[in-house]
Amino acid sequence: MNVSAADAGYERDLRTLADKRSALLVPVATLGRWTDGEQWYEVTEGVLYVYPEDIAETSWEERRFFRTHAGFDILGLRRIRADSATMTIELSWADIENESRFVRAVGTIVGALGAVLRVPDAPTTMVFGSREEFETALGVLSRAVGESLNHRSSDVSDAT
Repeated sequence: MNVSAADAGYERDLRTLADKRSALLVPVATLGRWTDGEQWYEVTEGVLYVYPEDIAETSWEERRFFRTHAGFDILGLRRIRADSATMTIELSWADIENESRFVRAVGTIVGALGAVLRVPDAPTTMVFGSREEFETALGVLSRAVGESLNHRSSDVSDAT
């Protein structure tokens, strides 16, 4: 049995398939969503998703399968710097260390396709116009990164 998220009855078919295989379906938990006024963000299961358009009224399936977006592994975050006075969050990401010709070629192709399709880059600076959005983003990012701090060298700081 093949199951496609684009098909009507997707959830029913997925449950049927899971029952046949004695599998457990685990819902994806969203830790939080916010916007900085330019892009929309969501942290789900250790991944920071970035969307170039409003996702407020969309389902998980619509966001994943029918919206342009990019996902960045939270484990790649090396530093979060928050400035409460200016409501700014700066993110530093780990560099890719493998500089083989193949990796560079794939990166060039992905970068060109991403530019055409409006795929967002990894966010480095978020400036907020709303205190509520700023605090939501900082809380979600800090909580998501906090789980991995015991396993690697990272720095989460709040400059006030």
